[in-house]
Amino acid sequence: PPPAVAAAPPAPAPAPARAVMRPAPEVYDLLLQARLLAAKGERPALLEARALLLRAVAREPNYVPLQMALADTYRAAYERRWQATDGAVEGLEAALRSIDTALSLAADSPMGLAMRSLVLAHMGRHDEAQATAQRAIAAKDADAAVLDRAANTLVLVGDSSAALDVLARARTLDPVPSPSTLSVWARALFLLGHDADAAKSADACLTRAPAERDCLEIAAAAAARLDKRDAARAALAKLTALDPGFGPETPRTRFATSYRNSRDLEAIVEALRKAAT
Repeated sequence: PPPAVAAAPPAPAPAPARAVMRPAPEVYDLLLQARLLAAKGERPALLEARALLLRAVAREPNYVPLQMALADTYRAAYERRWQATDGAVEGLEAALRSIDTALSLAADSPMGLAMRSLVLAHMGRHDEAQATAQRAIAAKDADAAVLDRAANTLVLVGDSSAALDVLARARTLDPVPSPSTLSVWARALFLLGHDADAAKSADACLTRAPAERDCLEIAAAAAARLDKRDAARAALAKLTALDPGFGPETPRTRFATSYRNSRDLEAIVEALRKAAT
């Protein structure tokens, strides 16, 4: 019989992707331009930022900050909902792909985990979101920005008390809280029934960022439950001027999958109805 033919050796496994530490100058310049545009908080600027980031990612897909920044444009659009298409699940799926690429290059990145937890919460994957947020919180190098994102996730999954503990830890790392931190703080306090403290946190947020819509929402809701009708109406009027499509029912229609506990959404909607009367 003919001699047996030796089987070909198996192909070597592809080498794992390695993160790029120093991208090309033009790629880094695109990232800086995109960050400035995204910080404007306006839809045209955010879409322009996304276009720049997509160009940069096509050049340097293994640069983690690019993938994270790209994911954040989809997350921000989903939360702001300037147009109905901004709330499409495809945006969250795109965000998750970018975050997972970043985590494949920088395993256990605290910010990557925190961002992933928030996107998962918006997708209604609350158990996974909570577990991922806890991993971010437990990371030894978690900074105030990481804790802020993770605390936001905890609010969405129904653990506002734990969110306040996380935010208190963030204050030890950064004594001057950002508007986003104050926003999460105010929302957690409101959902726990601490309306006066929630109103104070929302007002502190608005002192630093008068157009922060999340803070205006909680300012209106907290003032309404405190029977401060003029303050509630004023906050709601500012909010609807910034977001003409906003109404008392808006949180329920926009974030039905984001909140694990429907009673949390109902508490916000009920207070906003009161603010509108």
